[in-house]
Amino acid sequence: MARFDLNRDTIADALAYLESFCKKLNTDPESCHRAMLVYEELVTNVFTHAKKGGATMLETRVQMDNGTFLINLIYDGERFDPTKAGNIDPSLPLEQRTAGGLGIFLVKQFATRFEYSRENNLNRVTVEVK
Repeated sequence: MARFDLNRDTIADALAYLESFCKKLNTDPESCHRAMLVYEELVTNVFTHAKKGGATMLETRVQMDNGTFLINLIYDGERFDPTKAGNIDPSLPLEQRTAGGLGIFLVKQFATRFEYSRENNLNRVTVEVK
């Protein structure tokens, strides 16, 4: 588990946590790459958007079970359910799309499980990636 102060730490600090995890386990590079894409998108959203909504901390936990990454993010700030975002039509031309949502769309493509809950004024996101 790692805890990050959104006012002091950086996105790079948070991303280094998963990179270190992958190196320690000597995991399959493709699986690690998929997990990194998902983790990076979710962490970036917290540092960029949740911080604007008053979030001050992010706690992340990554586990590996039978070749599947289990990623948990817990953060304060306003309620935001990412599982309900990212419903875009990627076949539309760029000029017909609204801004935002592509990152969460990618998370949904790679995730075998993507869940959100809100407990004790904290947002909790759980994602599984094979």
